[in-house]
Amino acid sequence: MTTKPNGLTRRALIGGAAGAATLLATSQAATAADPAPQRDLQADLDAIVATGAVSALAEARADGCRHRAAAGTVTLGGPRPASALGRFRAGSTIKPFVSVTVQQLADEGRLNLSDSIERWLPGVVPNGGAITLEHLLRHMSGLGEYTEVLLPDVETFLANRMRTFTPRELVDAAMTLPPNFPPGTERRYCNTGYVLLGMVIERASGNSYAHEIERRILRPLRLRDTILPGASVRVPGPHGHIYIARDNGDPVDVTEFNPTLAGASGELISSTWDLNTFMKALVEGRLVDTRVMFETLGLGYGLGIEVVDMPYGRIIGHGGSGPGFAGVAFSTEDGERQATVFCSLWTSNPRDEVYGLLDRALGGETVARGDEGARRAW
Repeated sequence: MTTKPNGLTRRALIGGAAGAATLLATSQAATAADPAPQRDLQADLDAIVATGAVSALAEARADGCRHRAAAGTVTLGGPRPASALGRFRAGSTIKPFVSVTVQQLADEGRLNLSDSIERWLPGVVPNGGAITLEHLLRHMSGLGEYTEVLLPDVETFLANRMRTFTPRELVDAAMTLPPNFPPGTERRYCNTGYVLLGMVIERASGNSYAHEIERRILRPLRLRDTILPGASVRVPGPHGHIYIARDNGDPVDVTEFNPTLAGASGELISSTWDLNTFMKALVEGRLVDTRVMFETLGLGYGLGIEVVDMPYGRIIGHGGSGPGFAGVAFSTEDGERQATVFCSLWTSNPRDEVYGLLDRALGGETVARGDEGARRAW
């Protein structure tokens, strides 16, 4: 990310004025008994908007209580306050959903994490026989990033944001780049790997990855705000707008764009409630064996999940970013606390403010603002 309004990183391509704030405590009794957490959450969101964000939404859960809040406005400089109940583009927070689906297929004996890409997608990836599904899940494939080819800058994104891409088009673009390193020797974040995993899910299950995620995760957990929109450019229901700037600095509303440019690496739309519910189910072992998923091999990243040791304990989750938005969703490892915060960015890079909120929601005030532990997800 960048503090300039017209800056947009390649990873962010895929992955204002502060207005009146709106807040909602999901448990009125809990808020009446102890209003301090709600006030603190609202203050943290106000601080995010004060950096130049258009809006910010959050939900924090602790001790059986849930608190939601929002700050900023629905549109840049507009009068309507952002809603704490709104949906948002969640970007790479889809990656744990994809990982859970792959692991469940492995548990059912329909694939193995040690399988090569060549076994499932013959001829698609050069040297695919040396790259395993586990390498893809851990970002250890060494493959190039397709966004560097298809979406190298803001103007190219704007020219292509309504175009429908196939997963194979995304992968083929990445294959024009040389490998970054031999498979399994290093870790480098790679959206291309998750596009490939979406293709593998379809080959192994006979259904689209979206169908499998809905069947295995969204419906059982009743995540009614979470959707995989495919080629639909709209965000349904209440939502804030997101913006990027042209090279001349003029804002462009990019709330609507074709999610196929991200596919299985970042097409998710969700809410703070749903992401916290998902993270709680995940750490409680209701979806997969957490001992396997959370094993980091000393790299700080498990199978599609960030695993971060903080002074107050280990936290589990993922970040997500894209054109004009960024956020995080994390849980303590014991499942007692969750926090999700997402922002519509403009002139801001509120990373410190976002992680300050996360630290206070998950562990209290014991973490220094400059601590870089959990900030890898941003």
